[in-house]
Amino acid sequence: MVMDNPDAPGPHRKSGLHWLDLTVSICALITSAVSIFMAYQNSSAMEDLVHANSWPFLQLSSGNSSGTGDNDHTLSFNLNNAGTGPARIYGFEFTVDGHPVNSTGGFINMARACCEPAYQSVVNGDANPFDAIGMIQTRRIRTTMLAANEDTVAMRWTRTARNAPLWDAIDRARQSGRIAMHACYCSVFDECWDALSSQLPERRARVCETPAPDASVAN
Repeated sequence: MVMDNPDAPGPHRKSGLHWLDLTVSICALITSAVSIFMAYQNSSAMEDLVHANSWPFLQLSSGNSSGTGDNDHTLSFNLNNAGTGPARIYGFEFTVDGHPVNSTGGFINMARACCEPAYQSVVNGDANPFDAIGMIQTRRIRTTMLAANEDTVAMRWTRTARNAPLWDAIDRARQSGRIAMHACYCSVFDECWDALSSQLPERRARVCETPAPDASVAN
């Protein structure tokens, strides 16, 4: 006995009911659109997560510390990356009364812009002003990378009996906000911010520009 093979399944056939076919088509189209939207949302969420895990947060702070002696005090200006990703620092500068300090002459320019009378009283015509000012430790900050949870010192200066009037004047100017720091830094995704002393970083509309060689005090 020979039996005929059943018809092979073919493409979906229309039901013959126009409204039903239209409904099925619309549902399929909506399902496809929702799937595409969900995939896009998932991709955006993953991208945001990656950015959040690579987000730098640069904090600029300063302070003075005291030791055991009357003149055993140290003034320091510090940077700390409190974020979750590395900070690429493209620009760094000290400011006095809101104006950038030219790094040619570095500390001398900052001291004179801030506290000229105290500077003159300490230096008192010395051929080498640092004989009176003392040793100042600085580190190059601009065009460097600061890892997450890493900190560094931009400048450190110890008080002595000879430089005390200038040290005290600069410390008062620092505490009042006259002397401050400014840095421009970016994440590994070229998201950039401006950081100012004792302020939350502000998002930039464009990437940082590498400053000219004389744009920073801390070299």
